[in-house]
Amino acid sequence: TYTLWVIKSNGCGLERLTYASAPAVYFPVWSPDEKRLVYTNPDSSPSLMDVVKSWHEQSPKPVVVPPELGARFHVWSWSPDGRKLAGALLKADGVSVVGVGIYSLESERLERLPEFGYNPVWLRDNRRLLLQDHRGKLYVLDSQPGSRREISSLAPHSITGVTLSQDN
Repeated sequence: TYTLWVIKSNGCGLERLTYASAPAVYFPVWSPDEKRLVYTNPDSSPSLMDVVKSWHEQSPKPVVVPPELGARFHVWSWSPDGRKLAGALLKADGVSVVGVGIYSLESERLERLPEFGYNPVWLRDNRRLLLQDHRGKLYVLDSQPGSRREISSLAPHSITGVTLSQDN
């Protein structure tokens, strides 16, 4: 069983966050204020937990994925303002990408964006996302009107991941 641990940057204070009574957890994503994190469960929706409380003092809250989407939500990025999550929508096999989703923590609703791309990363404006496709192209996607713009291509090579500097 996979569990989550934290440790201070000086190597002290190793602390276990999740325990065997929980399902396996993967790919934790920290909130901007570092008080919460969301993690992926292999066979269900992602869950949100409060890292300020011990595991035994809380019940991680599932991210609700509407069944009509016919997909699982794999969270990849937390918006800088702490209000939204972005991630890939996957088929039931947990591998095939069918689109990008944005989850509002306030309304607890998942919105499906145009069916392309994966591994979305929020830009500092809390509106636009950087994402990639399987052909080696990078895009900027505006989450409100849903427009996208290609910004780079490494085709025929693939991209394995995208990260941003603090100033984007």
